[in-house]
Amino acid sequence: MKKRYVLTVVIVLTVGFGGWIQFVLAQPPLSPIIPEIGNDSGTDKKLVPKKKKSGSQTGDSSLNLPPLSSDLSNSAPMITPIPLTDSGKKIAPAPVIQGFGSDRTNGEEIKSNPIAPNPAKKLIDPFANTKTDSSIIKPIKGIDINNETHKNNSLNLVSPGNSISPDMVNPTGHQEPAVSLEWIGPGAVKIGKEMSYGILVRNTSAIPVQKVMVQVRIPQEVQLLSTEPKAESMQRILVWELGTLLSKQEKRLDLKLMCKHKGDMNCQAWVTFTGSSMMKFQVREPKIMIKTQTSSDKVLIGDPTEFKLTISNPGDHPADHVRVSANLTPGLESARGNLLNYDLGTIAAGQTQTLVIQSMTKAAGEQSCQVAVVADDGLKANDMTKISVIQPRLELNVQGPKIRYKDRKAIYSIKVTNPGDAPAGNVFITHQLPAGMKYLQSDNGGQHDFATRTVKWFIGEIGPNQSKLLKIEVMADTLGEQIHTITANASRGMKAEKIVHTTVEGVSAILMEVVDVDDPIEVGAETTYEIKITNTGSKTETNLKLACKIPTLMEFKTAQGPVRFNQIGADIVFEPLAKLAPKADVVYKVIVKAKTKGDARFRTQLTSTNLVEPVVKVEATRIYED
Repeated sequence: MKKRYVLTVVIVLTVGFGGWIQFVLAQPPLSPIIPEIGNDSGTDKKLVPKKKKSGSQTGDSSLNLPPLSSDLSNSAPMITPIPLTDSGKKIAPAPVIQGFGSDRTNGEEIKSNPIAPNPAKKLIDPFANTKTDSSIIKPIKGIDINNETHKNNSLNLVSPGNSISPDMVNPTGHQEPAVSLEWIGPGAVKIGKEMSYGILVRNTSAIPVQKVMVQVRIPQEVQLLSTEPKAESMQRILVWELGTLLSKQEKRLDLKLMCKHKGDMNCQAWVTFTGSSMMKFQVREPKIMIKTQTSSDKVLIGDPTEFKLTISNPGDHPADHVRVSANLTPGLESARGNLLNYDLGTIAAGQTQTLVIQSMTKAAGEQSCQVAVVADDGLKANDMTKISVIQPRLELNVQGPKIRYKDRKAIYSIKVTNPGDAPAGNVFITHQLPAGMKYLQSDNGGQHDFATRTVKWFIGEIGPNQSKLLKIEVMADTLGEQIHTITANASRGMKAEKIVHTTVEGVSAILMEVVDVDDPIEVGAETTYEIKITNTGSKTETNLKLACKIPTLMEFKTAQGPVRFNQIGADIVFEPLAKLAPKADVVYKVIVKAKTKGDARFRTQLTSTNLVEPVVKVEATRIYED
């Protein structure tokens, strides 16, 4: 059966207005006062204050605790203060806890006069690996002076002409902070076996206490396994800083121990804390607030908008001489200008006044109305409301060939985009075709007008950051530069235009045909080679040069053609032909005579301005002999 031992600290002090009291049990500022655990005989040793040693101990906040040996009967007696009554007489201290007794109801209680605590010293925790649940000890919020404990503590104000006498009633009432410590655990355990003990820290008073700190001293013969929540430790003294304990609130500290030796073991715990006394009285205060609202967060450019200003006094006293100023950004325009001032006079406590500012939007982007309100006694407040003035936009992107050969098809892609932040309505696209392009087809319902040479699309609405893709197919019909004009129009006068240039060029293509009129021929007979040159392309060919080579089995007789020729040995070279129109052709003739039987090879070569490589033809003729 687990037993509990209770250590209660009771402090009775009357404090003045706004005063704070600090309480320490078993830890004076100069020399520590530690309740000693009783010896084996069961006789309690009274605690007597130690005398100061020579030298100064003031300002020493460390814990100067004597070591706790396993045999307390041979150790020097510890000291304790002898409390005094109000009359100055000494009173006997309460009995000190005797280790872990056999029954919980035998737990003793120690009471002591409060002593100002020293600041908590940062201790090194040797149990850093012990798992800690930080949720067990949570920060406590500040004291609520409106709770039931203080609700009836009314304050009688003293007029400036009166003096405060000692016999006046204390407006806070009698406040007595007290904290108790209660051990919970078995009275007897086996050597070398893990045992669990708990300490209940309880605020037994009717008021909160602050800066509660519990310290536990562990004998050398006892091994500390873990604590929950994790404690800080130095020189076998464990420290828990619990913060604030509300009235009747308690927190539990758990320890897991293991005894290394047989005998009576004594663990010692003590607590320090501070108490307070509070009072409450009313102070009246005027306040001023201003809030700005708009009819809409987004306004289309050119549309009106309004700002609603709400000026209120949430305080409990009138606000006098209230003035309001409003400043509109340049993208907004009011009939009274962009800087407006209003005088509202006095606003009673809890009252509200409203102002409405009408304005027009004239520039896209973020616009704002910044307002400020001031009143007597240094009251002031400000607010700002932003609106987004949205605007649709149109952008055109046209993709098409820069060069196209005559009689070849060309496809143009038209992408219209609204990069604005508002929808663009009634959008339609017009593509003006040049004279050198012939319309073939278009998608998305494009309508072609032969008279005006235009193609039109009606798109309707294009949302913000949305686009529409259109395509048109045409035929290159005339050589030269062709100019396409594409226009996008929408409501509110929006317009975008794009111009695309395409150069139409002809195709350079030459066809050369060579035939021998008579084949085969006998030795001594003549034959004619006809050379036909045709411009099969769409581009006029210029500077055409033809050269023929007479086979060694033949003899050159004469030549005919559109230009004169020259004979250079076996080569017949015609003078350059200036130009050859598309689809046009010319014919050259070379007449030769067979000299020796065999297989004769007649070779021709043609060059021109646009031909990268010469055109070469070889015609074979068989020569026989009777």
